[in-house]
Amino acid sequence: AFTAHPSILVFEDSTHGIEAAIAAHMTPIGICSQHNPEILKNAGARLCFDHMRDAAALLNPKASAITP
Repeated sequence: AFTAHPSILVFEDSTHGIEAAIAAHMTPIGICSQHNPEILKNAGARLCFDHMRDAAALLNPKASAITP
């Protein structure tokens, strides 16, 4: 059986997705394409980014050199 771990990051743009990540014992990261950061943080997002590209740059500084 698969057991989730808090070190697994889930990138979500919805409150339901954030809540599902928490229920699965994963760490939710908010992508603010649909909601403002406060809504996602209130749902449980540990961090929030305006765009997935911003999150990728934080996790991998070399990713910021990649253009969409």
